[in-house]
Amino acid sequence: MGSLDGKVALVTGAARGIGAETARVLAERGARVVINDLDRIETAEDLARKLGASRAVAVRADVCDPAQVAELVKVAATAFGGIDILVNNAGGSLGTPRFLEEVSDEDWRRVIDLTLTSQFFAARAVAPRMKAQRWGRIVNISSVAGVYGDAAIWSPAYAAAKAGVCGFTRQIALELGRHNITVNAVAPGGTATEHLREIWATNWPESPDERERRWRATIPLQRPAAPVEVANVIAFLASEDASFINGATVDVNGGERMR
Repeated sequence: MGSLDGKVALVTGAARGIGAETARVLAERGARVVINDLDRIETAEDLARKLGASRAVAVRADVCDPAQVAELVKVAATAFGGIDILVNNAGGSLGTPRFLEEVSDEDWRRVIDLTLTSQFFAARAVAPRMKAQRWGRIVNISSVAGVYGDAAIWSPAYAAAKAGVCGFTRQIALELGRHNITVNAVAPGGTATEHLREIWATNWPESPDERERRWRATIPLQRPAAPVEVANVIAFLASEDASFINGATVDVNGGERMR
């Protein structure tokens, strides 16, 4: 895979899971990485220390607050002299109910704000810098739930937000391509993260192991993704190797769902 030497990447929601693995992979490939998180900043700082002070820094910011996002981008650019890559990874279902009539107005707004609106705030904040340098990569994280729906785990708010990520990706790809900025999305299926285990424990407390066994049987590869397998796709889209991919949503689900 192409080198990311000299590039500066901002990864949101990156203290653990796919975000943390993405930060690590980008750093391994030569990028300097700004690791953002809100609730797990100590974990993000620990990851930054492991990657090295010259390679990574952790910054606490709430990506649902446009003022904090603007400051986050400014800090990222100051820390390493610019910003070339944005990975919009922050998002989640926030434990909201799975069923339509149980979802409150507040549940809906919280999930849409975190999972979709935060990506708008971050992309808007980095766009002027990327336009000025005539180079940029924006990779937005969607989900199998946003492309196909998912009856097993995800809520209507989460599926709607992740579907919105795909539409948002296509629209700004049309707009920013003329500035040599590509915008793509990645739609992971089930990935072996702490977060997925927590969701299973909540939804199937009686037998999460049996649920996992039945779920594995629906995947042709017979296993979930490792976070690094998703991170590798993100890193590819952030590199020159993907220079003519724009406006795409890439499925990373082991063939569980096929278009």
